[in-house]
Amino acid sequence: MSGTSQAWRCTVCGYVHRGPEPPEACPVCGGPQGLFETQIESPPSVLRGVNQWRCLNCGYVHVGLQPPTDCPACGALADRFEPVSESAGSVVDATRTLKVVVVGAGIAGIAAVESLRAASPTAEITIVSKESELPYCRLNLTRYLAGEIGEQDLPIHPACWYEEQKVRLLLGAEASAIHLEDHLVELHGGEKLPFDELLLAAGAHPFIPPFPGADREGVTSLRTVEDAGGILAACRAGAKCVCIGGGLLGLETAGGLARQGADVTLLEGYGGCCHGS
Repeated sequence: MSGTSQAWRCTVCGYVHRGPEPPEACPVCGGPQGLFETQIESPPSVLRGVNQWRCLNCGYVHVGLQPPTDCPACGALADRFEPVSESAGSVVDATRTLKVVVVGAGIAGIAAVESLRAASPTAEITIVSKESELPYCRLNLTRYLAGEIGEQDLPIHPACWYEEQKVRLLLGAEASAIHLEDHLVELHGGEKLPFDELLLAAGAHPFIPPFPGADREGVTSLRTVEDAGGILAACRAGAKCVCIGGGLLGLETAGGLARQGADVTLLEGYGGCCHGS
């Protein structure tokens, strides 16, 4: 079609793929080809009296006579933008600085901050992290256990990066309440952070089976740098360790501990157990 191009949207995560055919699998969430729906990308239109456009996916506000070809924050197509007149009270005043609070400093939260800063050089961005260490990629914790990298190699960015990007990083802080009507995030300790946009990227929690003894000393999960440090400290050469769960994390953890000299037993409910050292 003249003046249009075809695009495909993943109905699971919203990822947009451009081309004559959808991809075999979504590169973001892994959804199969059958979960993509076709989208017709039309040229952006010009409406009189409109100079702001809001993304219906993520709320990003674009200033201009036309919507952007795609959203710089989430990649949504131009047809996912709605026009907003200058007088609309729900639009953030373009003359004041946008305040963004990101709760969670894992790879998702930091990737979002990188995109936000690229899209808005003047936005006031605050990251709330429960951990006291600089943000890091949790996938590298098993490599840390195996001795492939050191603790100094874990951070995604050095501390100076947050200063250079004018990003306020609150370490050892935890959100205790969200006051949506007042646009405030309350932290333990009472501090309240105002926001225009709020991103929750706190991630998941490890599942510990509720069987007797699960709360005893020496039983732990692998979720944080602190967890990894405690495991390494206890994992002296010849120490006996049991890893419950034979998924990717369990296998990598067991392998890392074995490389440290531990005697490791791996338990997996769908294949009995295996033993190695």
